[in-house]
Amino acid sequence: MLHQGATADDERPVSTATTQGTGAPILMETTPQNAKANAPAMEEARGPAMKDGGLFAWLQCAGAFLMFFNSWGLVNSFGAFQTFYEQNLLTRQSPSQIAWIGSLQAFLFIIGGTVAGPLYDHGRLQTLVRSGSFLVVFGMMMTSLGTKYWHLILAQGLTVGIGSAALFVPSIALLPPYFIKRRALATGTAVTGSNLGGVVYAIMFSKLQPRIGFPWTTRVMGFVMLATLSLPLTSLRMRFKPATARKVFDPKPWTELPFAIFAFACFVGFSGLYVPYFYIESFVLQKNIFSVRVAFYVVPILNAGAFIGRLLLSFLADYAGPVNILLISAFACAVLGYVWAAITSPAAIIVFAILFGAFSGTYISVALTTIAVWLCPEISALGLRIGMMCIPCAAGLLIGSPVGGVIAKNDWLGVQMFTGSTLLASTIAVAAVRTMKSGWSIARKC
Repeated sequence: MLHQGATADDERPVSTATTQGTGAPILMETTPQNAKANAPAMEEARGPAMKDGGLFAWLQCAGAFLMFFNSWGLVNSFGAFQTFYEQNLLTRQSPSQIAWIGSLQAFLFIIGGTVAGPLYDHGRLQTLVRSGSFLVVFGMMMTSLGTKYWHLILAQGLTVGIGSAALFVPSIALLPPYFIKRRALATGTAVTGSNLGGVVYAIMFSKLQPRIGFPWTTRVMGFVMLATLSLPLTSLRMRFKPATARKVFDPKPWTELPFAIFAFACFVGFSGLYVPYFYIESFVLQKNIFSVRVAFYVVPILNAGAFIGRLLLSFLADYAGPVNILLISAFACAVLGYVWAAITSPAAIIVFAILFGAFSGTYISVALTTIAVWLCPEISALGLRIGMMCIPCAAGLLIGSPVGGVIAKNDWLGVQMFTGSTLLASTIAVAAVRTMKSGWSIARKC
């Protein structure tokens, strides 16, 4: 017998309880023979904790990694598309108008969590993975046929964005039930797929486009996506399914002051976080810091920095606490946003790209972990909570890069101040939430 909303190809049904002190579920197969025997453990949650990690758990992490590779990785590589569109395919559109393609893709990727989260909580993992995989591949194939602005809005912005949204929540919500001690590391490892995708797809686009043209370059990217999504399509299984159906929208989180302030922190943070990813290649070309042949490597360097930063700092988050690492990352990004204004040399731009990539990548992955371990009272509602937090994150992503494009038409200094100021505001908000939840002690793990 399957839980409500479960599908036959998902994992077998389980009953859940919560272990004391961890918020993690106890997993027990429900059968008529053991139902009575399990009842005391389910009621009091005093049984042994669930298995932490293991080979199958890390297989789920690999699947989540590849879903990020083929969804958020495309957003991280959009800087290469932005420059190409400005100089070739969409010369009649302004940088701000072109940025709406990537911003729409990123917005739908995040805001789709408000729908995908409850679907995940209903046990629809396979539905989300299959539909998302189809749409991102189909969207890239349709992008290869685009010749006008509205073609790319519909294909790359809308279709790929919706497909990415279906992959997003499973990529995050799947992992916390499999891990306790290494939850932040597992989540951070999965999210590094977005940065490796940003490196691979940005270099692939920049190298192949001059040789085989825009249409076949995007088709090759689509075929790579199809191949790498085969693992998630065949191997992902939910650790447990909630016994009761979840709401599509729950106003309760918004009545909790720490959750609301953290939502503001995510809104202003995401408004500035992706401005360098979209415009740094155009910046180095306009300032003659690099030649055209070298400039396209700056976006991959950003993503490589994020890859390294997410692994190292997410590992530290398991010991120092995700909120402390988030606070450090937000402040570092704010400082680097202001420092960007003083950069005029190739060496400085490379150092900036590595450092900003490292801290911005950590900001994204640890912010999601913070919801799981700090702002979610019960892990069975994790998908819903992530979905609620997607609203401010998506709003910030939608408006941030186009606003940066409008400012860039007049002055790069304004773009740099916008980046630094939004991330400074995010830092202050995260610090306020930390103080509300854990007090003023700097040494306290949280």
